[in-house]
Amino acid sequence: MTHLDIYFTEGSLAEVDNKLAEKLNHLIDTLVPRLESLERAVSRQASKSSGAARADSFNTLLVRIEEIAANMARLEKKVETMSLPTSSNMMDQAAVRPGNLPPRPVPLYSEKAAKAPNFSVPKNLPPVPPSLYINRFKL
Repeated sequence: MTHLDIYFTEGSLAEVDNKLAEKLNHLIDTLVPRLESLERAVSRQASKSSGAARADSFNTLLVRIEEIAANMARLEKKVETMSLPTSSNMMDQAAVRPGNLPPRPVPLYSEKAAKAPNFSVPKNLPPVPPSLYINRFKL
């Protein structure tokens, strides 16, 4: 039988149909072993599935590593073919001219202030103060 809490009260107990009480007791007595067996089955299944899931994830990881290795091998072959001096590569290199290049990037402020050799720098930018001057404001 299961653990039941018993409460004592003063006075008479409520009238309960005897057949209903017997049915409830029988139902509880049959449900408890079934629930215990379900709990055991679920705990066994969980331990089995965790091992299987670990093996599946390991196999998946191995497959992905093999795919990455195959992709790397293909990339290496492409790089090797691109680095070989063939007539098509020579023609491609001859076709690249300064007119086909993208425009120069905009210089950074530090480059402008340091007066980097850039002829497109506007002359109205202030110079960058020395680092000692900047560091004295740090806490």
